[in-house]
Amino acid sequence: MLLAWGTDFVRAGTGWSDSRARRYRRGGPPVRDPWQLRANAYRVLLTRARDATVVFVPLLSELDETYRYLVASGFRPFEDV
Repeated sequence: MLLAWGTDFVRAGTGWSDSRARRYRRGGPPVRDPWQLRANAYRVLLTRARDATVVFVPLLSELDETYRYLVASGFRPFEDV
């Protein structure tokens, strides 16, 4: 599975931030906790593959801290595989 990391959920300081995410549209059921919904979406995507998951983090300055965090957490950069 390939997961492309977006700017909607980034590492900021000592936690995660969804401040750059688009908000949910009106008309549907109200979202009680948009941050938790987004965190759960990434958690589900990261745990669904049976064999392997490749996480693509685009070369964007706003994702630099997220990339460093993922590598420090045990993700291997592609050039090391």
